[in-house]
Amino acid sequence: MIVACEKCQTRFRVADEKLTPQGLRVRCSKCSHIFSVMPSPEETLGPAPAAAPAPWAADPFSSPMPAPFGAAAANPFAAPSTPAPSAPP
Repeated sequence: MIVACEKCQTRFRVADEKLTPQGLRVRCSKCSHIFSVMPSPEETLGPAPAAAPAPWAADPFSSPMPAPFGAAAANPFAAPSTPAPSAPP
């Protein structure tokens, strides 16, 4: 967490694990002012709980593939069939 001295506005980095729910007293190394740092509301509540994954997103490969429609679907890379030439009239 980055905090700023209330007197000289010098910024400092405070390790998150040092900050308690009751706050922390910090002495500015530049002007020697002592000030309190309080945790933000997000830090006091802790991280938000992880949302449960949607049921359809659990495993996209768990359901079988649908059956192919007709012979053309059996081989999608097959050359298209051409009709037989008709006899001249």
